[in-house]
Amino acid sequence: MKKIFIFALMAAGLVLGSCQDNKLDPLSGDFLPAPTVVKFTNLDKAENGKDADGRWIFTIDLSDDAGTKLHAVLVGNKFFLSSNTYSEAPEATAKNGNFIAGKTTVNGKGVRQGSITVKEARPDYTVSAVLFLEDGTPYKVEWQGQMNFEEPAVLEPEYTYEDTVAQDCTLEDGSTPVTDVESHTLVLKDLNGEFAAQIKLIRSVGTTDLSGTYTVKEYAHEDLTAGNGFDLGVYYGMDPGAFVIGSYYVQDGAVTIIEPGATISVSAMGDGVYSISGNGFDFLTAPAGFVPGGGEVLSITDEQGGAVDETFATVEGVTTHNLTLKDSQGTEKAWFQLVLTEGSSDFEGEYVCKEYAHEDHTFGNGYDLSSWGMGLGGTRYIFDGETVLVQPGETLTVTKVGEDTYKFVGSTGYEFTGKFEASSPGPGPGPDPGTGDEVTLTEFLSLTDYSGYGMNMVGIELGTKGFYYTAPDWVSTWTASYPVDGQFIKLELYSEGGVIAPGTYVPSAANGTVNAGEFNLGADNGWGGFNGTSWFTVASGAASGVAVTDGTVTVSEAGGTYTIVIETSAVKAKYVGTLGGEPGDSAVELSQFLSLTSYVDYGANLVGMNLASAGLAYTPADWAAGIYADSYAGSGNVLKLELYSTDGTVAPGTYKACATGGTVGEGEFGIGYDGMWGASGTTWYTVTDGTIDKGVYVTDGTVTVSENGGVYTIELKSSVVNAKYVGKLSAGGATTASISIDGNFDDWADVPSAEASDAFTAFKVFNDADNFYFYVETDPGSRLWSGGGYLYLYFNFKNDLTQGEYGGSTGMHDNKYDAFIFMYLFGGSADAPKIEDNPNGGEAKGLALDNIVIAGNQPATASDIVKMEIVIPRANFTTQVNAGDVIEVDAYRSKDGGNVYFPGYVVK
Repeated sequence: MKKIFIFALMAAGLVLGSCQDNKLDPLSGDFLPAPTVVKFTNLDKAENGKDADGRWIFTIDLSDDAGTKLHAVLVGNKFFLSSNTYSEAPEATAKNGNFIAGKTTVNGKGVRQGSITVKEARPDYTVSAVLFLEDGTPYKVEWQGQMNFEEPAVLEPEYTYEDTVAQDCTLEDGSTPVTDVESHTLVLKDLNGEFAAQIKLIRSVGTTDLSGTYTVKEYAHEDLTAGNGFDLGVYYGMDPGAFVIGSYYVQDGAVTIIEPGATISVSAMGDGVYSISGNGFDFLTAPAGFVPGGGEVLSITDEQGGAVDETFATVEGVTTHNLTLKDSQGTEKAWFQLVLTEGSSDFEGEYVCKEYAHEDHTFGNGYDLSSWGMGLGGTRYIFDGETVLVQPGETLTVTKVGEDTYKFVGSTGYEFTGKFEASSPGPGPGPDPGTGDEVTLTEFLSLTDYSGYGMNMVGIELGTKGFYYTAPDWVSTWTASYPVDGQFIKLELYSEGGVIAPGTYVPSAANGTVNAGEFNLGADNGWGGFNGTSWFTVASGAASGVAVTDGTVTVSEAGGTYTIVIETSAVKAKYVGTLGGEPGDSAVELSQFLSLTSYVDYGANLVGMNLASAGLAYTPADWAAGIYADSYAGSGNVLKLELYSTDGTVAPGTYKACATGGTVGEGEFGIGYDGMWGASGTTWYTVTDGTIDKGVYVTDGTVTVSENGGVYTIELKSSVVNAKYVGKLSAGGATTASISIDGNFDDWADVPSAEASDAFTAFKVFNDADNFYFYVETDPGSRLWSGGGYLYLYFNFKNDLTQGEYGGSTGMHDNKYDAFIFMYLFGGSADAPKIEDNPNGGEAKGLALDNIVIAGNQPATASDIVKMEIVIPRANFTTQVNAGDVIEVDAYRSKDGGNVYFPGYVVK
């Protein structure tokens, strides 16, 4: 049948023809009849459900009193029918935004093409459509009313979001702040972790429910407005879409900016889940870490291995993934032994439990080998404090519910949700020993010179990428700890004086006796470990070793870079890099927090921080005041660190170096590089008398972050430097505290200590606007507890020991000080600490004794540790002390001696 839809063109032809002839030739062809207009009054059915392909299918039946019926079958992406214009598509390819042609009917006749427009403001709906049946009959239909769809027992959002809240709204002048509203910047990602959208919503301060209809505006600053998107990159000569900020979304790889005048609809679905839609986008999104159905997200580590059949023969082509799930306290909750085709990275699917599981999508049963002196193994979980072994024949359903996040549901009713740790995203630590594949070693761990012990040996430890460990501290920690999974080798080579000579090394004849050109033979030491050259695999915090007893180790060196090749039956491995400056070295202590900057609002998932050593006074740049660079007083070091962060916070975890400067992914830190305005990324600076050097770029290693009660431990281990910071990430940083002199020492937890020496186990200094505070801790057996012991404190406010007014004859340095004081702390178990004149001659100098308060424990015996805290008003010192002054505090304990020295305390 011939159809004519080009009425505009026909009209144009009619006008042109009328200029020459008043007659119109007869038109020929088949003409469509006028559409049948139907206004439906009845909603007979509104059903929803997911089909086998995971699509949300909606069945809508409408009718009028004359008996006209519409049966519409539409495809959506949420449990409710969302606003959209749905076009026709065959059932096989229909997706969100389509109605299914053929299944959609009017009075039982199939609809061939057309569009169905839905406007949703739940539960109110408006449905209008223009439809053409198979015989060409047109219909124009309309319905308005309420539809309620059954919500699923468990919401399954397809996106996650992180919400950064800030008071950054201004009037149209761009500078006048608006303080009664705050912005919520939502960064949305799909379940694979790919960026999907950034939406900036403005709400009244304190608003927790973001539901509502938002109008997009420039300089948005009223409640229920939204910030527009704009492309900042074009101003810097970048490609369009390279640097977009504000509100925008990505579709089919293209960036679409949300312009002023648009509207954004946000509906709360419960448990922090929102439906966010507008012209061209529609997201059902949940908070990051959301667990469908509730519960805790456990951390997953993956140790990979081979598989064997019932005859214990190795099965090629499959990999066994031994997954361990732990809660936030590190307690193990479940173990799953999944078998997948080799190289597979997708854990989704249905698994069948079998003994000797070795086929794709099977999993190993749980078993008890305690009678053999071993323990439990295979698939098992904890329920009500008891371990339950999973039996053959049971099934397991694994579903991906977020980025690197999976839900495990067993046929017997157990359910766990876990997220792979950054260090264990699925692929294991590397080839197993003996596979013939060469393992690439990238991490230098330690270098030990044994020549001082009468042995011509040097020990070297090298690990796989991202691997590190905490070495034993024989004073307090007797064993190594392994925060991440991986592999490492312990090499022991013949060497005189710790110098590693290039050459080829062969095994020694016996463990412990090594000659020139040999490496120390590996051997079981009988203590659960290995001496000599050994290869280790670390999984879930435990290291298992293999002794290296044959083969060769070849060493070459050029310009300080070593190439070490290990060719043995136990392992084949290769390392290229330097042998120094990494985890074997002690860390530079950073005790000052200088700044924290989030780059999320600028389109970069980064947070930057500056951390410094003691002895530096810091003045930050202030562009508004015309100060364009940071400045420093004193000498020390500064670490400028950049970590991946989606919300401007510093998330605990282990971060590895990114591959390219300026491109940083999750679980990575930004390496140092030459940026548009100079040095960018992670950089290590040295400050000498207020002058900062150009810095050294950090391009390798790891950054580990942990947090406890707002106190962060941040440790960098790289070939450039090892550095460690412990403190808060807020103004004042490591020295932020509110000290009460009450004998409770918890408020000293985040104040750094001077390095312990002699009989002192801790010595801390802190000040506020009114007082100086001191914390002193000594070892058991201290004479401070009885027998007339004194604590001497010496102060030098110029950081110049030759200029003080008073001589010191007892302290660590027999020089001059600006002030000193003698404290008679404990005269016995019944006596309180007190201040009094030194009975041996000489009084406190350079300060008054008024309002000095001491509190601490009252040790009953010499075996008790002595802890005390002291406050001295700043006004007591005759020498004025100002913020930014660098002072020295020197403590000395009488009777049985002991000193501790705080050389670079910066007054706050």
